[in-house]
Amino acid sequence: MSLPTRLPLDRAAQPPADGAVAESREEINRFFELSLDLMGIANAEGCFVEINPAFERALGYTFAEFTARPFMDYVHTDDAEATQAKFAALGAGHDVIGFENRYRCKDGSYRWLLWSASSMRDGLTYAVARDITDRKQMEDELRTGKEQAQEASRSKWEFLASMSHELRTPMNGIIGMIQLLRDSALTPSQIGYVNAQETSAEALLAVLSNLLHFSKLEAGRLELDRGDFDVRRVVEEACQMRTDTARAKGLKIGYWVEDGVPVTVMGDRACLRQILLTLLSNAVAYTASGEIAVRVVRHQSGELHFSVSETGVRFGGEQASMPSEAFPPDRLTLHSARGDFGLAVSRQLVELMGGRIGAEPCEGGGAFWFSVVLPEVGERCVEEPRVGVERSARSVSTDGGPLVLVAEDNEINRLVAKVLLDKLGLRMAVACDGREAIQMASVHAYDAILMDCMMPEIDGLQATREIRAAEGAGHVPIIAMTALAMPGDRERCLAAGMDDYLSKPVRLETLGAVIHRWLPAAA
Repeated sequence: MSLPTRLPLDRAAQPPADGAVAESREEINRFFELSLDLMGIANAEGCFVEINPAFERALGYTFAEFTARPFMDYVHTDDAEATQAKFAALGAGHDVIGFENRYRCKDGSYRWLLWSASSMRDGLTYAVARDITDRKQMEDELRTGKEQAQEASRSKWEFLASMSHELRTPMNGIIGMIQLLRDSALTPSQIGYVNAQETSAEALLAVLSNLLHFSKLEAGRLELDRGDFDVRRVVEEACQMRTDTARAKGLKIGYWVEDGVPVTVMGDRACLRQILLTLLSNAVAYTASGEIAVRVVRHQSGELHFSVSETGVRFGGEQASMPSEAFPPDRLTLHSARGDFGLAVSRQLVELMGGRIGAEPCEGGGAFWFSVVLPEVGERCVEEPRVGVERSARSVSTDGGPLVLVAEDNEINRLVAKVLLDKLGLRMAVACDGREAIQMASVHAYDAILMDCMMPEIDGLQATREIRAAEGAGHVPIIAMTALAMPGDRERCLAAGMDDYLSKPVRLETLGAVIHRWLPAAA
């Protein structure tokens, strides 16, 4: 099989001798015959007049069979319109590069071809195609594998989210009852038992939180939330959540925020709090006596520098070098950071936020620190530095006390809520599901509503939307008190119309601070 009598390339004004033409044509024909890619020449009527052997090998037709019909007869129906448009473009003098379509083989199957073509002045179209069927199949397999992996990751994440809720709900009852038990008349031995129970419960809760972050980090699915929040509130909440555990060991936790630190910043509030909780938990675990201090300062670079100093044994004697090795550079695993899973997760979270984390000795002990950039929103703080969280929640002193509606489907958690609210001097009404909460809110003006999110009939998010839609000029504070503690859950609660957010287990100090934030007249 040979090329048409016309050469595909223009020649100089003086044509070469006949012998040279024949030799040149023979060389071109040799490339045409040996090419592994499909090569062909089509006329203006859409029929191939020449095809090379690679065409025959790929599609299975003989030269006579394939050239007897217009090439559009072989094109997959789904690709016909696009193919016709490209052929028309060639007729208008435009080259076609990188066009893909499917051609039917003699056995009825289809092969994917990648085309480059050019139309010459002689009215013929010269085309080269590469069989990319194997590549397409590989892409489909990779796409299918990726989708299956994403689905498996999504299912795993949904399972962990569900388990987080299921575990936090009873944990709220366990930790809540431990706090109430400590306030009862106990012998010194019994106080020791209660302290041990609370320490174990807090450790279990920390493992749960870190495991959830680890799972999302491992899957590469943890995306930072971008929201406005008060740095001081986050620091205070973290310190309050570790105060009881520290007090059980005779330790004090204090915090100091430099007056140059912005009041409001933009970033991931949940990640920041989780890092602080982990560093505080480690400080409490390794400090036998003394105090733990959280400091926040603003560097000239704009970074916020957080440090948690302790008087633990890790920073003295033979173990002085340990903190510098607490954040290994290798991939995050369950055995990272000398077995300290929480520190390994914290390192990943800080790096995800674009920051740095480390540890260093300091006077009387040492400190774990991290620096992150949190863009300022609004004015900077000009108040005096605030020190300490060693204070009890204030009691509300009004006639009968404000009335708080608690929407909670778990009986034990309702009991915990009642005792906590009693300690705060508040009265409580109970709704056992979202529907009941909507009905009760429609007939009574409550001073505040504590709303669980996962309830039968109607969940807390939908119940909040319906309460907001029905309320008039007044506005009742609705505070999420929920076991939903995944990244983004706080934002979803606020988007539904809630005013604040508490994740279970709920501590007396934390609940008191939130209640007084929204009921200032009761303070």
